[in-house]
Amino acid sequence: MYRAYRIRLCLFAYRMVHSLDDAEDIVHNVFLNIFEKEGSFNNIVDLKPYLYRSVHNACINHLKKSQKIPQTNTQEPVTTDEEDYLVKRIEDEVLWELAQAVESLPSKCREVFKLGYMKHMSNEQIAAELNISINTVKSQKQRAKQLLKEQLKDLFVLLMIFLKDF
Repeated sequence: MYRAYRIRLCLFAYRMVHSLDDAEDIVHNVFLNIFEKEGSFNNIVDLKPYLYRSVHNACINHLKKSQKIPQTNTQEPVTTDEEDYLVKRIEDEVLWELAQAVESLPSKCREVFKLGYMKHMSNEQIAAELNISINTVKSQKQRAKQLLKEQLKDLFVLLMIFLKDF
């Protein structure tokens, strides 16, 4: 359970608390609480929503505590909005599926995809970085799109929204 959800829950928490260390601590504490309540889950289907909700609530508590200390106005206010929670959860699920799909791409395809999307490199920069032709970069990008479209099916439309310029 810990291995299956730790990374995605840390990413979810990070988006709220903006600190990787705090996010990891929050997720770790949520799992500790579950472990201490051993045997409290009768249905594994209930686990995933419970984990997300627990991490969300722990993040809110963390932010509330940290806002008691005077801070600059650059930090976002704590929000407990249900719609905000659902949007963040959906975004995280889509991004998690995308990350898994990207990791399953063939190595050159994955490399071109990551350089183009994650590092926002131009085709020319990617070609120079990987010592390949610009046409190879373009074909690898096209191949990545096609493979991701096949693998992600309905989520591919959301992927294209995230990757407008890819």
